[in-house]
Amino acid sequence: MERFLKKFGRVNVVALIFTALLFPAVLGYAKIAFLLGFLLPILLLLMFSNGQKRIFNQHVFIWLFFIIGLNIFFVLWGMINGAGNEALIESLNIYVLYPSFYIFFIASLTQVLSVRTLTTLLLAISIATSYIVIAHVFRIGGVILPGYKLLYLLYPELQISIKPFEFAGNTGYLPRVMERLIFLGPFSVVLVAVRKSCGLGRFIVWTNLLLIVVAVIASERRSMLVVLLLAVMGVGALWVIVQPKRAVALGLTAIGGVAITVVLFGWNATGISVEDASLTRIVESYTESTLTIRRNQFAGLMAAAAESPLLGVGFGNSASGYLRDTEHPWRYELTYVALFFQTGILGVILYAIVFILLLLIAINSFRKSGDVILPYIFGLAGGLMSVATNPYLSYGTGQWILFLPLAAFNCVLLAKDRKVTVENKLPTRNVRTVD
Repeated sequence: MERFLKKFGRVNVVALIFTALLFPAVLGYAKIAFLLGFLLPILLLLMFSNGQKRIFNQHVFIWLFFIIGLNIFFVLWGMINGAGNEALIESLNIYVLYPSFYIFFIASLTQVLSVRTLTTLLLAISIATSYIVIAHVFRIGGVILPGYKLLYLLYPELQISIKPFEFAGNTGYLPRVMERLIFLGPFSVVLVAVRKSCGLGRFIVWTNLLLIVVAVIASERRSMLVVLLLAVMGVGALWVIVQPKRAVALGLTAIGGVAITVVLFGWNATGISVEDASLTRIVESYTESTLTIRRNQFAGLMAAAAESPLLGVGFGNSASGYLRDTEHPWRYELTYVALFFQTGILGVILYAIVFILLLLIAINSFRKSGDVILPYIFGLAGGLMSVATNPYLSYGTGQWILFLPLAAFNCVLLAKDRKVTVENKLPTRNVRTVD
């Protein structure tokens, strides 16, 4: 019975993660069904074990308790300081309800899924995500790649919401799925280096990385390109020290990847207009003046933070003298800068402690599990860097970049905690000696 429950829970959680990451705006009822099919077997497994199974590593549990407590305090503080009903409800969802769901998810994942299986699943999601992004670039140019029309069946509004040369639309599906690259980019780079530890073949990880590179460049998002380059530099530096020959191979492969990318977006053989979809246009998009929005937001947030420097005004309040979004004035792209306005200096210090604790958990996970956890550490780092200029953690569907790596850390730490030494496993016996 226990074996059946584990298999049933494993199938449902794989389907849940796959659909949640690839189809963030659709298949809502299917996701609920997969979630129930995942959680119910877990509850039965825990009942059969009579509470003897550990579901949290001690440090992971402390971290979760700490961050939820901080979030609750600053949500209440925002309500005291005049946050409106709509802003209060959104703050509760983002900072309390969604993290609470992820707590149950982290606790349950250890029962049915290994880190290696999760890595293989994320590799499949990475390939599918990259293909969707690349196919959309071709769709903008008037070329439909195989499989792209399936999105119309799941998401009918997609066909009428496409704007020329933009990953934007009335529905927002494509920006959501594309944002997965901030985690999957660094994740895929490191996966090439540690593929043997994860039980993956050379061809599949390199194919995935090539698709990731093309998709990131085509996305025209600076943050995604930056975290991808930093991941390549990090792995390259490690290989130069440990395996110089492999570092040379990596450099040659990177040059080949860039050459293929230039051909894809600069050659007219694809049927896409060279003038509109060339590599030159994509490069120019990285230098346009959209950073002005961030500069204005920085000035507005810091000016507002000076009015309440110690504890800020809490979550859900807008900065006086600055308006980014008329419908949701409490939303900001500069996540960390906004903390000075929302939580004050004291809150920033407390959240910095949360970050340090997370860093220690990641280091401890690496020390106990080795290379297999490195892709999650790099993916988490890429996500947290991108959050500095993008509001990925300001909605529930984006918080997976934080909590999914934490689930992996919890898995490997629990696996090591369950190891039984020879001394503890063998019963002690009194040996009598003969006089």
